[in-house]
Amino acid sequence: EARGITLMLMKKTDEALESFNKAIELAPDDPDAFLHRARAQALKGDSKAALDDVNQALKIEPDNAVVLLLRARIQQQAGNTKEALADAIPGAEVLIHVEPEHKAETSGVPIA
Repeated sequence: EARGITLMLMKKTDEALESFNKAIELAPDDPDAFLHRARAQALKGDSKAALDDVNQALKIEPDNAVVLLLRARIQQQAGNTKEALADAIPGAEVLIHVEPEHKAETSGVPIA
């Protein structure tokens, strides 16, 4: 995953996606691998693939605030305001009350 994040920071999104695909093959139950691939998909403008990946991450870890907030951002960019709010509010609540250590967990990578 670290290689993929570095590639995204270098704006090498296709190579980053390949790296995240390999990470998912090696650890299909790792929600972070799906989270990072979703970010790469969102950067490419593929909202459907990004949503598929965040939904998979949430199946693995349903209360992951970072994933909920990413899904809200993707929904917002797709023009789905109602769905975005439905994720943003609980995501923020979880982040503030349960997972304060995740506040800096954006890896410096823009989500879209």
